[in-house]
Amino acid sequence: MFKPNALSLKQNVLALIIGTFSFLTAFAENEPPAKLIQHAESIIQLAEAQRKELKQQLAQLEQDAKQEAPEQAVSPVQWQKAQTDLRLIEGYIQLQKTQLIPALQKNHFTVALNNAASLTRYQGHSSALPQPIMDAHMKFVKEISAHAQAQLEQTKKEVAAFEDKISKLLLTARDPSELDSAIKEIADWQGKLTNQNNTPHRSLRDQLSHMSNIVTAWQDYLGYLKTSNRDRARSSLSQIKRSVVKTPIVNRSTILELENKLEGHISKTVNAPSTLSLAEIIKRYPKIADLKKVEEKSAILIQNKNSNYAAQKIHLVAKKLQEIDHLIDTGSTALAIARLNSLNKPSEAERWFTEITNALRHRIFLNTIPEKLHAKVADMTIEQSIEAVAKHYNEQQQWYELWEFLKFTQDALFNRNSSYLRGFVWFGNDLKSTEAYLGARNLERAGEYYTALTSYRSILKNSGRYGPYRETQQAIQNLRKTKGKEIAEAEKKWQK
Repeated sequence: MFKPNALSLKQNVLALIIGTFSFLTAFAENEPPAKLIQHAESIIQLAEAQRKELKQQLAQLEQDAKQEAPEQAVSPVQWQKAQTDLRLIEGYIQLQKTQLIPALQKNHFTVALNNAASLTRYQGHSSALPQPIMDAHMKFVKEISAHAQAQLEQTKKEVAAFEDKISKLLLTARDPSELDSAIKEIADWQGKLTNQNNTPHRSLRDQLSHMSNIVTAWQDYLGYLKTSNRDRARSSLSQIKRSVVKTPIVNRSTILELENKLEGHISKTVNAPSTLSLAEIIKRYPKIADLKKVEEKSAILIQNKNSNYAAQKIHLVAKKLQEIDHLIDTGSTALAIARLNSLNKPSEAERWFTEITNALRHRIFLNTIPEKLHAKVADMTIEQSIEAVAKHYNEQQQWYELWEFLKFTQDALFNRNSSYLRGFVWFGNDLKSTEAYLGARNLERAGEYYTALTSYRSILKNSGRYGPYRETQQAIQNLRKTKGKEIAEAEKKWQK
């Protein structure tokens, strides 16, 4: 019976590895990608040498199995181990050729690093990869890591310099057209980083996304100034003010100065306050921007014994609403939601309170949806915005994101005002159906085909608008077509 010559295999591999290790040792940190590619090919040669040996072993085992007596026959364990070793080494070679080397050829060092690191899962697996090959591979990973880190640091410097350039441009621009080139350059930068999937590059992409949001909003602001549209200009500045908290390419105080200039200089002299009734105050100051006025006017009424209690309630609510407004401005969304949901509606001003809190919820809503949808929903009511976002996730078939969005809208944004959502006849069914669909997919992946089919069927009983109803029908058809036998067997067990 053939016995694998471990010493022969090891000697052959070591003979090839000596040159590779010398090559690795001499490899400088900033060598061109061509050297890295040569490296990868050298390690592939080592792996191919072992693959050849393993194929010879399998052929010999097969021959021995045919010729020897039963008591000397090749054991199933030997045969299975040889096949497993061959499959693993072939998988290693395939991943090197199809993923790692193409990434190096494109100078995508972070992608290459991720692929190279993923190959280390073969380490210590049976005897498929000899230690010399794994040692060479691990050293190779370190070399790619050095290139990836150098590339990342250089990219960070370039983005920082680009950010300084954009900052200066914003402060000097007077016409919207002056920002066209900046928007194009940001888009070019975002394209460059599209294939870089590691966490540091994701951070840079987020930074560029915020920068794009700031520049486009600033361009809108300049455009509205030209047409003397103060309300829209103010709205653009508010959007910029929120974004610079995340990516401060200009000081937030600069935005506040622009807001003051837009509103006009506030007189230093304070006129004697006129006394308004509570109903007049509520009617005259119905917006978020008026909350300070409501606070001041209601403070005057507190001195009047006849309206003291009601004025105190409105005065306190106005102060709390301003605090929530500030939390939203500074990006403290979760805390703003908690404070908003803890407020009690004053019976003296229910409509005023509802309109302002809904406006605040709309601002929170904008902070929690993808920035690329901000422009789309900018001029919509919150009702229209909720539907537009749900429709977006439906069209993109982003079912987890749709479920998360609907769940957040129901449980966080309107948890103490659930009656508000009853106007959306599709909302409840879409939330329930999307959640059931995600659960059914998990069951299907786990091999629970009958239970998954039952869950899918329950979804089709619902009537909604943006849930995964078409995908559910397709999933049912696929299950019946591919797993009909397993489903029938499981159904019999359930019926017993």
